[in-house]
Amino acid sequence: MSISTEAIKQDLDLLTAEQLQQVADFIAFLKFQDKRCRIVLDPAQLSCCAFKL
Repeated sequence: MSISTEAIKQDLDLLTAEQLQQVADFIAFLKFQDKRCRIVLDPAQLSCCAFKL
């Protein structure tokens, strides 16, 4: 499904304040999710955190 940026902008203009808040919350969630997926752990940096039992 393809949708243009312009179509989305037009749809946003028709939303209520509550609906816009829901869109903003969803965008924030997408940004958070994107950050979580991009974290790459470096084993060399983690070695200092290792504890001997």
